[in-house]
Amino acid sequence: MTRRIYTIVLTIMCLAALSLPMQAQDNGNANGAAPAADGTITLPGYNKKTYRGADGRLYVLEENQKVKRNKKGKQVVVEEEPRPTFGGVAASVDLVGFVMKAAGSWANMEVAARFNFKEKFFPLVELGIGSCDRDGKTNENNFSVTAPYYRIGMDYNINKKQNGNRFFAGARYAFTSFNYDFSNPGQYDYFYMKSVPLYLEGMHGHYQWLELVLGFETKLWSFIRLGANFRFKFRTVGDYDDLGEPWYVPGFGINGTSAYGATMNLAFDFGKTMKKQPPRNLYR
Repeated sequence: MTRRIYTIVLTIMCLAALSLPMQAQDNGNANGAAPAADGTITLPGYNKKTYRGADGRLYVLEENQKVKRNKKGKQVVVEEEPRPTFGGVAASVDLVGFVMKAAGSWANMEVAARFNFKEKFFPLVELGIGSCDRDGKTNENNFSVTAPYYRIGMDYNINKKQNGNRFFAGARYAFTSFNYDFSNPGQYDYFYMKSVPLYLEGMHGHYQWLELVLGFETKLWSFIRLGANFRFKFRTVGDYDDLGEPWYVPGFGINGTSAYGATMNLAFDFGKTMKKQPPRNLYR
């Protein structure tokens, strides 16, 4: 009787063992995990994805590999170049400021140095000269100032694809300290009925503000890149002479509680430029 029970138990265990491979094959892999839509398989208790090749075997995907479909609809593994911790340094100059200086009454002319970490984080420093020489033709009010301004901040690259293009979202803290002049040589005093020219020189101002930035950048050739960004500025500190508020603030623009701005940057990127590797089927 006991021998018959042992025989039945062994028979059941053998049948169960034979049925496991068939069940695993129906579910898509040896651990019962069904493949995702992109063909990758995540094994239970395993933190790396695998890919089932045409030979039926499972292959481990590296961190820089992804499964995608090519133009023919065939699943291939796209291998991307790994991102280094430090990707280099870029120097840039704003082209808009020099155009405004030649065509208008005021301009912000600036250069910047930027550092690349993981192709995601870009801390930077911006240095500029703000200049204004405004001639009030209708009321003869003249305003002039030339002074430096400074910005520090960081951009974050929101583009996940390594295709040479960058889309930035960032912030800046900016400040400037400057002297400005105001004059009105034709000012007329209607009480005394005579001309009273006004000259105010060497008035002092100190401003601080924050900037929110959205921008993009693309590769032109080799290490040369071209980009543009748009800025919303809002003033946090505004100190000026009691005799009069400045009409223009270096780096900020027309004086007020907020302002808008834009730059077009020609950059020289001395570092490792990320490139997308051509798709190739690694698992035939």
